[in-house]
Amino acid sequence: MIIFRLSIPYLYPIMNLRFVWVLIFFLILGNRSIAQEINPQVVPVTMFYDQNWQVTVKEKASFIRVGSLDTVRLKFMGKVTDFYANGTPLLQVNYLETGKDGAFQTSYSNKKLEQRGIFLKDKPVGTWEYYYASGKPWQTVEYLENGDFKVLAFYDTTGQQLVKDGTGPWYSKMRAQIKGIDFTVNITGNWKEGKRIGQWKATQKNGKSVFEELFEAGVLKEGKLFDVFTGRPSSNYIEKENPKIGTFDFVYHAEALNPSPSFLTKERAVRYILRKEHLLPAILESITYTENVEKMPEFPGGMAALYKFIRDNFRVPADVSRRRESMDGTVVLSMTVGSEGKVANIKVERSFTPSIDQEVIRIFKIMPTWYPGIQNGRAVSVKYTIPYRVSIKY
Repeated sequence: MIIFRLSIPYLYPIMNLRFVWVLIFFLILGNRSIAQEINPQVVPVTMFYDQNWQVTVKEKASFIRVGSLDTVRLKFMGKVTDFYANGTPLLQVNYLETGKDGAFQTSYSNKKLEQRGIFLKDKPVGTWEYYYASGKPWQTVEYLENGDFKVLAFYDTTGQQLVKDGTGPWYSKMRAQIKGIDFTVNITGNWKEGKRIGQWKATQKNGKSVFEELFEAGVLKEGKLFDVFTGRPSSNYIEKENPKIGTFDFVYHAEALNPSPSFLTKERAVRYILRKEHLLPAILESITYTENVEKMPEFPGGMAALYKFIRDNFRVPADVSRRRESMDGTVVLSMTVGSEGKVANIKVERSFTPSIDQEVIRIFKIMPTWYPGIQNGRAVSVKYTIPYRVSIKY
């Protein structure tokens, strides 16, 4: 900065308007280059988690996440869909810069609804509904602006209502963060008109205490922490220091990208996610049918199973592998599912590259038999047009 100021008297006589515009151009160009370097790179990913929601290899997956990942900040962006390993839908949520945002719901492996509500800037807001795997209501919870919550209704597994209009005994398994460390705890306590009252307890799976709290009309009067190893009292706390309690345990761990024993470190897990070939499923709404029939053909296990079948069988063509070029594009295919469920008349409606076009055609030719479409009680042929997005990263 000092050098520039000292140079001005010497440069001024020869400076003209053209020189000024050239200088501004290079300053802008330089700023753009810097912006591009720090701008996060969002890429499509297909991730695999074990039963503890730790990132694992495909062969050991209990859950599958399909979406896009910011590879600089390691944050999910845009639409994310989770599946059970058998292809049954588990979760769908949207991520913005501020975190989870919009409608949110999860389902059990039997396809019954587990919970539903709204996220705003990564926080649950308003009234949420929860259900048991049997389909019976579990609880209704209202999330408050200050980050707290109150239970409006709660039922045990037999269907008996324990909390009504915000009053009654309650218990649940939740995530508690204490001094930066996360615990899964079993919590018991009582509500009265939407406020905590009396003694509340949180314990580990082994029964050892994590914390105890005493409330009067929703106000914390006394809190006590316990040593997580010995279960003995360790310290007391006040309102501002109390443990942070939240739900969505598996969603939290999925976002954390914690490595499984298969990788040992997060760095190795992330490298695995980003180095393998990514094949994203098409958006369901973009699938078109040329015939309007009572019941559409169905791939065994549903569309999620179809996408999984393609992912599992996709092989990067030799010419692409030799060039080691990253590629991202869409091939659009049309096909007919016959009255016997056989796939036929496979055609490329929009090409990506010749070799990738042929690879996708090859996969369609080895597909198992579909459940055929039904019209007036009879199996009929139905023509599909399906786009598939292929993203290969090196």
